[in-house]
Order: sequence, then C-alpha cells, then structure tokens
Amino acid sequence: MERGTEMIRNLLIGFKNYYRPRTNITPTTQKEDYHMYLLADSGFIESKIKKTKFSLPIYTNLMITSIGHDFLEAAESDTV
Repeated sequence: MERGTEMIRNLLIGFKNYYRPRTNITPTTQKEDYHMYLLADSGFIESKIKKTKFSLPIYTNLMITSIGHDFLEAAESDTV
C-alpha cells in the first residue's frame, strides 16, 4: 500500500479539530488503518492500539505530538 501524504494531512487536521485533546479512533478502512499506523510510527501521534478480534484496531488515548503539530503548520502554510 502506498503512503498518501494528503490522507495523513487530512487525518491530522481531523484530530486537531476534535474538541478533546485525547480521543479514541477506530479506522473504517484498511487504508485508513495503515495511515494511522504511519502517523504513530513517524511520531506524529501517540496512542495505544487495542487489537480487536473481528474489526480494525482501536487507537485509544490518541493525541497529536509536537512533531505532528509542526507537520500540520508546514502543511497548512501557503509558503511550503
């Protein structure tokens, strides 16, 4: 599966706009789950991953890290 920078950006924007600083997220597709994994692997988000028997994992206590906020600022800037 290919990494989609636009999906990574959109996921981070969605997390940033959520009203709580920490939340639980369940991806709805394999592609979304893969990109959530990439966000965690790159240090853009912190979360605990709860494996489930019959569905995609649940990302619990999720929050954007300082590096994730830096990426978002650069991605939202008109000069980048």
